[in-house]
Amino acid sequence: MLLLCFTLAAELSALEMFLVNDDHPVEVAIIDDLFDPPGLGVRGLLKHSGGDSLLILVNEDDHRHLGVDVTGLTPLNGRTLHQLYGDKQAVVRRGGIVTRMQPHEVKLFCTSPRFTTKQKKGRNYTDAGE
Repeated sequence: MLLLCFTLAAELSALEMFLVNDDHPVEVAIIDDLFDPPGLGVRGLLKHSGGDSLLILVNEDDHRHLGVDVTGLTPLNGRTLHQLYGDKQAVVRRGGIVTRMQPHEVKLFCTSPRFTTKQKKGRNYTDAGE
C-alpha cells in the first residue's frame, strides 16, 4: 500500500501544473452498442498549462465502452494527444477524438508524453476484494 501511495504522489506531482489550473469542460458521448447496459457513462475534463493540454477521461461504469466520442477539443485540432502510461495516440480532428475504455478505467491524454512520471512500479495495483 505504501508503494501505491508513493506512485500516486509521483503521478500527481508530474501533473500538478495542470491540476491547479481552470477546468475546460468537454463533451463525452458513448457510442452505444446494442447490448450495452445502462450506466453512469464516461466523464471528461480538459486542463491547460503553458502550451500543453491534459485530457482526463474516467469510465464510471462497470462495463467497457467500445466507442467514446470526445468533442470540445477544437483548440487542439491537428495536435497529437499521447496517452500517458499507455501506447495510444490520437490526433484531434474536427474538434474531437474517439477512444475505447475498459470498466472503471482512467485515461490521461497529453499533448506531450514528457509528463509521464518515471515511477511506474505500483501502477498495477488492484483491490484483492474485487
